[in-house]
Amino acid sequence: MNDRRRNGSIAALALAVATLAGACGGGAKTGSSSAAATQPVPQSGAAAYGFACSSCHGADGSGGQGPAIGRTLAGSKYDQVALATLITNGKGAMKGYAGDLDPATIEAIALYVRTELGQ
Repeated sequence: MNDRRRNGSIAALALAVATLAGACGGGAKTGSSSAAATQPVPQSGAAAYGFACSSCHGADGSGGQGPAIGRTLAGSKYDQVALATLITNGKGAMKGYAGDLDPATIEAIALYVRTELGQ
């Protein structure tokens, strides 16, 4: 009985880790396998950021599983084109969203991050 409970706990822990890794892309740079590909994506920058980015970067851009971003960080480090390219292609552990979000939504997220996030 004790082994059965321990095996159930291990299985639950493995499922939780896999779910968390998938939420931020798990470092994979594949396109349409994420949840964003199967769910409708809001078109405003703030809503799209909340949908695709906040689980890793935080609702206010203060970071968490991913690094802190926001107007003072991303806005000073990246121009609009560079940030949209980063979102499209990914960088390091961050997956690219080219297969999951359309270019207009990616542009809206980049503009939101550079001008409003963290204000």
